[in-house]
Amino acid sequence: FTIKGLELVRTVVLFFGRPSSEAPPAAGSRFKQIVATFGLSRQILTTESLTLTSPDVDVAATGTLAIPTKALDGRATLMLSEALSAQAGTDLVRFTREGNRVVLPALVGGTLGSPRVTIDAAAAAKRGLENEVQRRLEMADGWRINSRIESPISRFGLEAAARVAQLSGGISKRVA
Repeated sequence: FTIKGLELVRTVVLFFGRPSSEAPPAAGSRFKQIVATFGLSRQILTTESLTLTSPDVDVAATGTLAIPTKALDGRATLMLSEALSAQAGTDLVRFTREGNRVVLPALVGGTLGSPRVTIDAAAAAKRGLENEVQRRLEMADGWRINSRIESPISRFGLEAAARVAQLSGGISKRVA
């Protein structure tokens, strides 16, 4: 099944400032599976669960289709294939990875006949920041910070909530 004009991989390539020629032709337009649950009310088709699967990119989306105007309004998560993710630049992978795949939030607009998908830059920046904080915590062994603090507290028999200024002379010497 092909959705003409979608070209999701091209959208990702352009978002990161690369020439559009680096995107494989029609990549992210041909899907081998589409699964969705829809609701219809007042000529608005709504989905909270739309997935599209292709060799290049998988999509998980929510949104609406206004039947009279064919207008699309939605949010999606684009997950590049492992093969395409392996070709991505280091920064792209570092800031947008989830496992072995580049994952980017996107906004869906346009019409059914001319869909428009853009990367949600604010959400991508937030994900990038979260990934970088996690990477730095892992490098500094930061996930074990509580155990590294609690170990000397219990070893010296201290109360965790106690203030150093309020400790007795003997205990404050042991803390120092």
